[in-house]
Amino acid sequence: MPIEKFQKIMLKKIKFGFPIGPILDDAVDLFRRAGYDIKFYQEIEKVEINDSEMECIPLRPISITSFVKKGILDAGIVTRASLLELGVNNLKELVLLEDEKYILGRTKVVLAVPENSKIKSVKDLRGKKIITRTPNITKKFLKKNKVSADIVYSDTLVNESKVGNIADAIVEFTKTGNILRAYRLKVLDTILESSIVLIANKKSLKNKWKKEKIKNLVKVLKGALNQKFSDLMFRAPDLTG
Repeated sequence: MPIEKFQKIMLKKIKFGFPIGPILDDAVDLFRRAGYDIKFYQEIEKVEINDSEMECIPLRPISITSFVKKGILDAGIVTRASLLELGVNNLKELVLLEDEKYILGRTKVVLAVPENSKIKSVKDLRGKKIITRTPNITKKFLKKNKVSADIVYSDTLVNESKVGNIADAIVEFTKTGNILRAYRLKVLDTILESSIVLIANKKSLKNKWKKEKIKNLVKVLKGALNQKFSDLMFRAPDLTG
């Protein structure tokens, strides 16, 4: 085999967005149950996986959604909320994991305020500052409730720490509520609940090798889920378009 062809084969890999944030632990557990040796180093935000054909890039779901849409990433794991935030409707959604009682990676987007806050209802937010990494979802929520407030966009690691000093309230993703409680914040309202999905760039799926690689990844991840959640319902992957 000519060395040029050998090098080309060796360089084949997909770029995969690996989610950090509330669904990180679920994603790591899912890959491990699928047979992967995967490690996440939080201090340097690095993912190592024993698959030379896949480069895992740790990002928040909203960034993954944006990068998959642009073709910077071939595929990734995100939340439905991230698709809603960016208004994305032209990505290929491959796997939806759901049943009546439990959704793997289930997260909520909530409105929270300090425990001792005088803000008791959504109406009390009028003229207040709300910090969030989901400004579009927040705007729609405020519009629905006919409230005018100042939205402060921030994508820092822990937005909760900013509430009470530079913001009066927060709209944020949460799963267990542990970080909210750590910063003495209480949930005022749940804006939406969001499930976890695996998405792919449509152009990447037109590449024969990438399509097969992503299809096999979907297969092993679904197999891993079936081992633990026998009553899960899956939307069958559609890789035809």
